[in-house]
Amino acid sequence: MTQAQAAQPVAGGQTAGVVAPEVQPARDGGAGRDLVFIIGRQRSGTTVFRNLLVRAGAMNADEIFHGDLAPKHRFYAYLRDRIAEEPRFVHPQTHPTVFRQFVGELRRVAGGRPIALDVKYFGLNLIPAREDVDAQSPFLMRFMREQGAHVVHIVRRNKLRVHVSEQISIATGRWSAEKDHQLLAEKPRLELDPEEVLNVIARLEAQDVRVARMLAAGPGAARLDYEEMFTPEGLFAPAVTDLAGRILAPLSVDSLPGNLKMNPEPLSSLIGNFDAVAAALRGGPHEWMLTGPG
Repeated sequence: MTQAQAAQPVAGGQTAGVVAPEVQPARDGGAGRDLVFIIGRQRSGTTVFRNLLVRAGAMNADEIFHGDLAPKHRFYAYLRDRIAEEPRFVHPQTHPTVFRQFVGELRRVAGGRPIALDVKYFGLNLIPAREDVDAQSPFLMRFMREQGAHVVHIVRRNKLRVHVSEQISIATGRWSAEKDHQLLAEKPRLELDPEEVLNVIARLEAQDVRVARMLAAGPGAARLDYEEMFTPEGLFAPAVTDLAGRILAPLSVDSLPGNLKMNPEPLSSLIGNFDAVAAALRGGPHEWMLTGPG
């Protein structure tokens, strides 16, 4: 199997498991192996994997392109401060330079520890490469390849679950939970437009394909499917802890997730018009999402 084939998402209910392709060596001799880029869409498992690395000793760089600038280690907070010092950095074509400085600051704070950087899909194209007008080779992809960084692509194949989870989080403002008391005692029953559900599923699957192609052509990436990340007992599957262990060696990792699943209930209890949504999916390639894992 080629690296490009290994990185491709798998349709329907099939599992891609974990794929660990060769990674381009860093130009600096491997210094970039302290960087761990975790790439995925919202509600797809990037946070729980990042927290696995952090609990083992990695520095938590959080979602580096998040718009909330209050937490530590957000790129745009760093950029804001650099612009205050040097106004020329307001121009996007300078942002690759600022990003390198940002990573340098993360390394200073980390003090030699691995650094876990959470990058959602939308963040991959936020820093333009100079004279790049087609977005086919984003700066961030080049940076990861140049550094020889670890890259983990996490995909949640059940896009109906992704959509439902996101809509509940938007409605309630609750995006994650580490303790039982942080879970929602009551949840809204969503009323979803069946046609829009089909459109969302198609759009989200297309995003996975585009990102996998960029990664295969660029830095390469290990692939985790959210549906295969946990055992029936709720622990991390061996493939997940093995991957994290290889990334963090010699640090040891814990098989107990630090985050709780937010919406494990059957979709029929989360979607008010479940019958209408189910009717739209039945007989098609996405019918498995109604009752499948995820």
